[in-house]
Amino acid sequence: MTRHALPPPSDRPDRARGKLRIRIAHLAAKLIAEGLTDYSAAKSKAARQLNCDDRNALPDNHEIEVALRGHLALFAADSQPEALHALRGVALRAMRWLQTEGKLGGQHLQQSQNKREHEAAASAMEPWLTGAVLNGTANEFSEIELELIGLESKAVEFMLLNRGVEFELRESGERLKNHSHHAAAKTIEYHLEFEDAPLVITLYESQAQRLARHPPNTPRHERVQLAQAAARFVSKSEPQ
Repeated sequence: MTRHALPPPSDRPDRARGKLRIRIAHLAAKLIAEGLTDYSAAKSKAARQLNCDDRNALPDNHEIEVALRGHLALFAADSQPEALHALRGVALRAMRWLQTEGKLGGQHLQQSQNKREHEAAASAMEPWLTGAVLNGTANEFSEIELELIGLESKAVEFMLLNRGVEFELRESGERLKNHSHHAAAKTIEYHLEFEDAPLVITLYESQAQRLARHPPNTPRHERVQLAQAAARFVSKSEPQ
């Protein structure tokens, strides 16, 4: 009779933690698929539901994204691609809308300020697309996530108010790691609806601030502008 050796006692906690990590990732993925769009919030809620207070057992965002893709393929293979298709079309139109508003604002600015300021204002309203709509995990509960870099919040708010767009403004101050030091950073988010889809426009003061929040090897590090998004979606048979 063959005996199977038990793992050394020192390995048992690591193996148990690994199994718990997988369970948390899959539960977090289920919560995201059901409408909890924030990965950190989903991870924390999943850990609480599984009575886990071990931070070393928490999966990273990539593990959650892998679990989410598996969950969608298993439980939403019919509905999720259709929802993603629709949201990508809305995202492209929202990006074009912001670009148009930026050009109009730049033309107005040109009448009273110099050419350099006009060009800066117009180029700042060049949105970036990121998040679930870009990476393909969006479903009917997902938000379209756009980013603007280097634009003053007053300019964005004036544009929205001038167009009669209702929005909710949210600010978050957090300590973000940026290379060798930590710096206080505040991001501003505008939550609104565009063609009945939830749209979040996040405003960053600089590219460095954005990189500090979404460094390489994190799911939301990837982002594209309009031409890249349109080319990618067309290659996947998505409408413009």
